[in-house]
Amino acid sequence: MLCTSGHNNSDAASFCSVCGVNTFHPATAGTNPGTTRLPVGAAWNAFAIASLVCSVTWLYWFGSILGIVFGFIARKQIRERGEQGAGLALAGIIVGAVALALAAVVFLFFVGLASNCSNGC
Repeated sequence: MLCTSGHNNSDAASFCSVCGVNTFHPATAGTNPGTTRLPVGAAWNAFAIASLVCSVTWLYWFGSILGIVFGFIARKQIRERGEQGAGLALAGIIVGAVALALAAVVFLFFVGLASNCSNGC
């Protein structure tokens, strides 16, 4: 049996002889019985990283849009492949959406301001 840290133990062990945590069956290794755990050294999803980077850099709305698109692609790939980076992908989607919404509000503000000034500012 493996503990949540991946140490090998005898099948009858309740606690890891190396680190002292509960031991679980390899298919359900995690902090709670019944949860799955990524294999040690699981790869990070590149789209998840790109999602957050694009969302943060913004690039005149283009980065926000790419961040949202890459985030959804990453989340799908992470579910299919068992990679790491679900949190990064979600953060990229959220940051991209917030940046896009703020940009839309600023754009609408200036359009409204310009339409009011056309009447004689």
